Amino acid sequence: MLKKTICLAIVFALFAVSPAALRADTWKIDPAHSSIGFTISHMGISKVRGSFKKFAGNIDFDGTNVTGG
Repeated sequence: MLKKTICLAIVFALFAVSPAALRADTWKIDPAHSSIGFTISHMGISKVRGSFKKFAGNIDFDGTNVTGG
């Protein structure tokens, strides 16, 4: 679940970049416009939610090799 949440946060972070930054090969995640959260099931009865207040990251993009292989 955490992996899925992180992937979603990265996708949303990509939409937060300006059009000028889209020409760049490396994007920095903007923590002011991004969030990372998670939900854990406790004994199948309730859900506990949490989030990370501090995080940072970069996304490196190679337009010539979009498959990542």
